[in-house]
Amino acid sequence: MRAAGVQFGGAGGGGRKGNLTGKTADQNTAVNSMIVPMTEEARARFRQLSIELTEELRAVAGSAFTAILAHLGENALKLALIVAVGRYRPMR
Repeated sequence: MRAAGVQFGGAGGGGRKGNLTGKTADQNTAVNSMIVPMTEEARARFRQLSIELTEELRAVAGSAFTAILAHLGENALKLALIVAVGRYRPMR
C-alpha cells in the first residue's frame, strides 16, 4: 500500500500543481517541480564529504556533536540544491 503511494507521489501526485495547491485562496502556492542534474564533480565532492563526515562521526560517537555532524551532509545537499535550482536553466 505504501509503495503504491510512493510511486503515485513520484509520478507527480495525480496532476495537481504542487503540495500547497488548495491550501490558500489563490494559485500563488502552485509548485512546478523540476529535475536538476548533478555533475560528476558535485558527486565526487559529496562522496568526499560523506567520507569525512563518517570519520568525524566515528570520532565523536555518543557525544553531543553526533547529531550536529549527522545533519551537516544533509544540509549541505539541501543548500547545493537551492543554489542549483537558482542557476539551472532547462532546455526548452
